[in-house]
Amino acid sequence: MYFSSIDIGITIVYFAFVLWIDYASMHKVKSFSDYVVGSGNIPMLLVFATLVATIAGGGATIGRVAYIRTTGAVIILGLFGIVLVQLIAAWYVAPRIRK
Repeated sequence: MYFSSIDIGITIVYFAFVLWIDYASMHKVKSFSDYVVGSGNIPMLLVFATLVATIAGGGATIGRVAYIRTTGAVIILGLFGIVLVQLIAAWYVAPRIRK
């Protein structure tokens, strides 16, 4: 696999930016529990989206696409139920993470 100098440059700039954010905010965290909940400053929409992305991760998504390809498009209806349950679970869990 070949990476161009642009790819490497973008990656280095991204890592430098993330490290800068970490360094700038490391003194604001007072304890591990404060770190875990993000000092209570994380918007509920972001917590919700993070939970949904974690539950319905890339592996599950790719696996579902492969399952639809081998089984047929009618499986999409059944998979909507799985996604709906994941969304409801995230909607229920997200508010309790902030507490």
